[in-house]
Amino acid sequence: RSLTCSPVGQAVAQARVNGDSVKHQMPIENTAVSVVPYGDIVPQIDDQLGVAQSIACTAINPITCHNLTQTACELYRKCGDPRNRSIDFTCTQQVGNDWWKIPWERFAWSD
Repeated sequence: RSLTCSPVGQAVAQARVNGDSVKHQMPIENTAVSVVPYGDIVPQIDDQLGVAQSIACTAINPITCHNLTQTACELYRKCGDPRNRSIDFTCTQQVGNDWWKIPWERFAWSD
């Protein structure tokens, strides 16, 4: 089982690692979850197998959407933390003072 953030894709990687033995293993579609920010160009390099969960990216530069801290801030903004830990300082540095607002105000692909 795996959880990946902004992966290049699993199709080619799975074939390279498993070779001909792919058909004898549990399908990756049953075990893999990928978190894919809108605007991140890296996950578009290869097919995403398994479940791909899209999330917002409010960065102006699409390359920034590939940053794991950017992804963590979006997950924290949407889901919070049941233990009430805070990454406010980190997210303010990474995303800006408005990082906690609903992201419909600016996106990587808008002017």
